[in-house]
Amino acid sequence: QEASTELPARIDLSRIKNCAMEGIFSFDMDSLIDRPDTLSRQEVEILGKFAINEMDSWRLSYSKWEGYYCYEWEENEQHFLFTMVHRDEICCLNLLLVLCDLEGQVLAISELGTIGGDGGEFFNSRGKVQGFGAYSLSHRYTFDQDTISTADQYVGYNREEILNEIRLKIEGDQLVLDTIVTLKRDTLIQPDKDL
Repeated sequence: QEASTELPARIDLSRIKNCAMEGIFSFDMDSLIDRPDTLSRQEVEILGKFAINEMDSWRLSYSKWEGYYCYEWEENEQHFLFTMVHRDEICCLNLLLVLCDLEGQVLAISELGTIGGDGGEFFNSRGKVQGFGAYSLSHRYTFDQDTISTADQYVGYNREEILNEIRLKIEGDQLVLDTIVTLKRDTLIQPDKDL
C-alpha cells in the first residue's frame, strides 16, 4: 500500500502567531505594507486546497515569482483567523482572510481587499472591522479606455467606475459575503485643450 502524498489541510497556528501581528484591524489597501515573514510553499499549497470566496476557479498556487506574507491574527473560543498578503506577479496586492478551527483545520478563505491594476484597470479596497470575523468592505474598480471619435480623433477616455459595499461575517464555520450596495458610473474625461 502506497503512502498518501496528500497534504493535510491544517496550518500550524503557532507558526502563524510567530510570523504575524496579533489583532486584526481595519485596513486601507493604499497603506498596506508587506511583512518580512513569508508563508512556506507547503503552507501556500495547503491554502490552495480552498477556493477563495467559494469560487472554484480562484485558488492560491505557489509560484517563486509571487509573495505570500503573514499579516495579522486573532482567535476566540471557536475559531482562529489570520490575514495574509498575496503579491501576485501580474498586478496586484491582495489581502485574504483565512478561517480555521482551533486545531488549524482551514475552513474558508475570503478576499478582504485588493490594490493594483494593469491595462487601464485599477482596484482599491478598504475594510472596517465590525467584530470578530466581521467586516464592512468597500471595493472600488475603475477601467479607463481611450475614446476615438468617428473622425478618428482622440476625444478623451471613458472611465467606468464600480463601487461595491460588502459585509463579511462568520456563520457557523463559513465566511459569508453579502453585497449591500453596487454603484456604477461612466464618465467621459476630455483632455484640457489649454495644455
